[in-house]
Amino acid sequence: MENKNFTCDKQNGGNLASENSDFLAILGGFKRECLQVNDFLEEEREFRDKEETQSGEKCKICSSHPFILAKAGYWIECTDKNCPKMKSVLHLSDKLVNSFRDLGSSGKICTKVLPEEIYENYFYGSKHWNYSCRDEKIGPVILTIKQEFRQSKDFLRIMVRSSSHVIHGMLPVSSISTSPYSHEEVVQFLSSVIGLEAQLKPIKISAAPAELLRIDKVFLKDEYKVGLLYVKEGQTTEEQIFNNQEHSQAFDDFLDLLGERVRLKGFSEYRGGLDISNDLTGTHSVHAKNGNKQVMFHVSTLLPFEKKDTQKLQRKRHIGNDIACVVFLEAAHTQFDPECIKSNFLHTFVVVQVDVSTNPNKYTVSVVSRKQVPFYGPSLAEKSTFKKGPELKKWLLNKVINGEVACHKAPNFAKLHQRTRNQLMEDLLESIEKSPVDTREKRDPFPFRDHGRRSQSSSRFSVSCQESLQETFESTDQMVKDFSSLLGEKSQVADVRFIVGKSEKKAFLGVKAIMAARSSVFRKLLVEDQASDDCQKKISSNGTTSPTSPRNVVSSWNITSSKLPGSSRSKKFNLNKHRSSSTGEDDVVLAAFSDLEPRNQKNGKQENNAQQEYIIDEFEPDVFEALLRYLHTGSCHITSRILPGLLCAAQCYEIPEVKQVCVDSIEECLDASMFYTMLQSIDQYTSYPEVQQMIRDKIAVFLTEVEIKELDISAVSLLSDKSFNVVLSKLNKVNEVSKFKAIVEWSKIWSSKMDNSMDEMAKQLISQFVNLSNMTPTDLLEVVQPSGLVPNEKLMVVMATKADPSLSSTC
Repeated sequence: MENKNFTCDKQNGGNLASENSDFLAILGGFKRECLQVNDFLEEEREFRDKEETQSGEKCKICSSHPFILAKAGYWIECTDKNCPKMKSVLHLSDKLVNSFRDLGSSGKICTKVLPEEIYENYFYGSKHWNYSCRDEKIGPVILTIKQEFRQSKDFLRIMVRSSSHVIHGMLPVSSISTSPYSHEEVVQFLSSVIGLEAQLKPIKISAAPAELLRIDKVFLKDEYKVGLLYVKEGQTTEEQIFNNQEHSQAFDDFLDLLGERVRLKGFSEYRGGLDISNDLTGTHSVHAKNGNKQVMFHVSTLLPFEKKDTQKLQRKRHIGNDIACVVFLEAAHTQFDPECIKSNFLHTFVVVQVDVSTNPNKYTVSVVSRKQVPFYGPSLAEKSTFKKGPELKKWLLNKVINGEVACHKAPNFAKLHQRTRNQLMEDLLESIEKSPVDTREKRDPFPFRDHGRRSQSSSRFSVSCQESLQETFESTDQMVKDFSSLLGEKSQVADVRFIVGKSEKKAFLGVKAIMAARSSVFRKLLVEDQASDDCQKKISSNGTTSPTSPRNVVSSWNITSSKLPGSSRSKKFNLNKHRSSSTGEDDVVLAAFSDLEPRNQKNGKQENNAQQEYIIDEFEPDVFEALLRYLHTGSCHITSRILPGLLCAAQCYEIPEVKQVCVDSIEECLDASMFYTMLQSIDQYTSYPEVQQMIRDKIAVFLTEVEIKELDISAVSLLSDKSFNVVLSKLNKVNEVSKFKAIVEWSKIWSSKMDNSMDEMAKQLISQFVNLSNMTPTDLLEVVQPSGLVPNEKLMVVMATKADPSLSSTC
């Protein structure tokens, strides 16, 4: 699937978009691109034949390659940058990559945010809106919108996807309207630009974000299985290669260079389909890591060898089902034939040749791929000979990983991926249509507003009421901006300084009188200058004073003019609530530093405007920031991540109105993706068991009502035992395989922390929460059995019962 990305990389927050007219043009071409992808998938063979006919020139290097036998239907990567055949390959590759690449397949070396990760990185877990329709010509279409305030302007972050194409970019709100704009009007505008014939309708089921994430993750992986053949001088057939029972010292050295020799029995990382319980696929293999990616090699000489098996199916079963393969050619006068192994899956071979007799430390690399496979890097034109060492390892791992990614762009795989993606999107749309009305979100989204503000009015309010609310919110905004401006210019107004956080510390300034007016705890500490023993447990002073450092310490109320006001249940203040803040640079409201700056000096003397200083290590900086923001301005943001901590802080510092609004906001902040965040956050506050229990109880009720089929294993594995049990006990519709994997991963992480046996912890949870009879035989054999956590006898009983239910009464 093709991707058009007009945003910066997530880490640097640079250019937000091309010119806004450019992105509108890309939106306008979305449907055309989808149709072109479909056409090219059907006409690919004709295009390829035409390219071959036009490229009649021959290259001396790759036409008579010393180590690869040229075959019709394959192209050999040339080391000559000016090779005429490579120009033809690159032309075809450009057509393949740019016309129908998978959702996010970039062909780069895993350094860029892939389009499969766009939704997860920019939308998932944040407040956003999804819309869907079925277009008669291009099938299911899903539009995702999120409002962000960046570079002093309002933007809409937009993602549009079909089964074959995805675009992602930023559009200034001002390009649509300078007045409040309803979601319906924005969606109608975008629909008309794209040229959709069907009406985009809002997706209101709570499980939609998790399902969209699952669609993205289907073909995105960090684990690869790669074949590894040992070929000696004169070996040219499949039988000869697979008959090698032993290998040389040179191949041993190559295996040690490529990765780690691992014992398969009990191996806990990616196994690549190899047996890790009973040595059925050999005792050892080679495993490698490249960044966050893992590679398990299927080494031909380490796979089981059976003399009676003339076809060597035990070896071919694994290597023949790989997509990329490394060939270690220990020969000087033998050419590798890419067709020697009959397989529908093998699409690219990376041949590493070494002549032990002349130079055992010199490796010459060649690459041959099926003609459907586009070019992929690193390029042999840059370097094709290596000395033994880490450079070769890094190069080869990058090459084979990129090789498999490139193979998935080949039409044979791309058509399959597109059909699968189309079916997943259709399933989502059907589940939306069939979902009961009472399970859908009932509230209409608030209008988009200029300067990041949202009107909190709903359709039931009169126009005059809307205007009244708008004036209230705008006056609150102005008060905050005025107060921020005053304190930014005259930092001596602040008379108390807080150093907040355990590891990474942040500094905040405050005004005692204002804080004391809203909190009895702060009044006792800051104004009366005497704290009770209970207060001293809550706040610990370091007993020193430090002068103001206005250049380096930014007051906590120095907030952006972008606010998302919301009416609170209390008339005393307006408390702004939303699920997550924009990551834009203007949203930064604090100065953070690890090493506190030295005290200011003027003409060699310390300044006299001393501030009382306190250390706060019980709460995270963003939680304390929200608390200070409310105390000084009467307004703060509540996100799913900080809500638990803010609720604890409100109880600690006796601020009942904040506590009440936090309690009222829990249900608003919950959805199918954010409950993990809230559980992880509340797990930190063990000193507040009542708050922990209340939030877990509310999440438990939410989980019984939401339909989630897949667990986010990376998120759930970080939960405490109590929160983990809440998730497993309440999510009744999660499939058993997902629960099993989550239990295994959680037990791995927490067994060491709790000083318990990983197996014992996992077995207890599996017996309590996993129903093995609801798993397929394939899942039982491929997921459960290799783990060794369920006795084989029990698995046999379960599978026998599934085959013949009448046995259940006797088993």
